[in-house]
Amino acid sequence: MRALWVTVLGLGATVIAGAAALELAAARDRRRWRAPCPLDDDVPPPWPARAVAVARRFVAECVAIVRAALALLVARPAPHPDVTPRGAVVLVPGSAALAPAMRRLAGRLEGDGWMVTIAPPPWGARDLARRAQRLAATLAAVRRAVGAATVDVVAHGAGGLVARACLASGTHAAGVGRLVTLGTPHQGSVAFRRFRLDPLAAALCPQSRALVRLASGDRLPDVVDCTAIASADDALTVPVERAYWPGAFNVTIRDVGHVGLLYAPRVWELVRENLAAPPAPTRVPASRRA
Repeated sequence: MRALWVTVLGLGATVIAGAAALELAAARDRRRWRAPCPLDDDVPPPWPARAVAVARRFVAECVAIVRAALALLVARPAPHPDVTPRGAVVLVPGSAALAPAMRRLAGRLEGDGWMVTIAPPPWGARDLARRAQRLAATLAAVRRAVGAATVDVVAHGAGGLVARACLASGTHAAGVGRLVTLGTPHQGSVAFRRFRLDPLAAALCPQSRALVRLASGDRLPDVVDCTAIASADDALTVPVERAYWPGAFNVTIRDVGHVGLLYAPRVWELVRENLAAPPAPTRVPASRRA
């Protein structure tokens, strides 16, 4: 029992220390890299209210990280047999560590009638191109298994860029109806500058070769319903303006951390709304704050 408590306390201390370091670094980066034309020009609340909001968000993010870690120990529940299938959805994790955390989102989608597949964790794939190839194989396998012409994709973090790289050629985009990204740094994030020795982190830095290649003549939102959901308080997408995807339907929320995007009820409502919406007759760039 003592060993169990030591393990729990050690995990808690590690989560708090890591989350605090990310939040402090993000706050410093936001001040340093303040966007000239911020997406949110609302008057900030007084400092006591801001302090309470920051504390609440920090606790929620720590809880989300712990839940993500414990997800490895929890079996994914079986879909309810009485639910009528609404379509197939593939969930794409941003990292192998957060792949189990997507089970919560998968359970919610299955409870509402979608057939859900979580893409295999990207073990050993440290660049966008290789991960995009693996995702293409997964999408093809899911379409064959369910006998559907198209599937929808919901991607978290770097998984959104993997999905874009996979669909950018146009060949694989023909089999995808909707693409919803959560906390994806579509224009890169300055938060990854300190990890640029890692190939994937280097690809997520602003103006990286991979991002420039994706943005060059990006016609994906013209052929697929694309939605980019981001949080202004995401410590890994800094500044939040970097999460903007030109041509897609952009939604910005507040008071949700990067891992918290996988658990927040408000995010789930947005995902469900966008997956259930009828296909748009025309692709019109749009932006919204929620």
